[in-house]
Amino acid sequence: MIKKEIADKLMKHTRKPMGPVGTIVGEYMSKVHEKVAIWGLNKVTINPEHQILEIGCGAGYNINKLAKNATEGKIYGIDYSETMVDLAKEVNKHYIHIGRVEIKYGCVSSLPFPNNTFNLIMGIETVNFWPEILNDLKEIKRVLKPYGSLIIINNSYKHKKFKKRNLTWKKLTGFNLYTPKQFKKYFRKAGYLNIGIFEKKAKNWIAIIGNK
Repeated sequence: MIKKEIADKLMKHTRKPMGPVGTIVGEYMSKVHEKVAIWGLNKVTINPEHQILEIGCGAGYNINKLAKNATEGKIYGIDYSETMVDLAKEVNKHYIHIGRVEIKYGCVSSLPFPNNTFNLIMGIETVNFWPEILNDLKEIKRVLKPYGSLIIINNSYKHKKFKKRNLTWKKLTGFNLYTPKQFKKYFRKAGYLNIGIFEKKAKNWIAIIGNK
């Protein structure tokens, strides 16, 4: 019972990790989500000169890996948790120092960047927490360059096979769940083209890609 109470408490921090407990949660989530992130990012092309943004960068480990590939570009991360911004800056301090990475405080609904900035934008394990998915998708498209790509990667989506588990997570974190059809509908309404949806049904993983 005590272990469950601790696990539930930590789970509640996934929406917006804050303070010392939030730091622990941020580090833990990076490890838990590493495999689904690799699976999803293998579905997009990352060129050395790309300008890339991660929305909800958490501890910043995805950014750290991408900085090794986009050697002539720059990787940006935003998070609306000050704790995660500080942690991501620490994880990426070398790349920040040489001007290859920049981490900012910010949220998906009002991105602190000008129009037509990024070749690739990614949201890994964050879309369930976006306040208004349709408007947020439109805001992301604003800062994408023409023909740029958005990829959303998640280790959960609405599916009857995982209903019990996902409802438990929903109760603890308050996140939203979407079906593949709903994702496609929102991407279309937001004006994205060439929408692709990839599922790993045995694990309840999903990746959605759309172009500007």
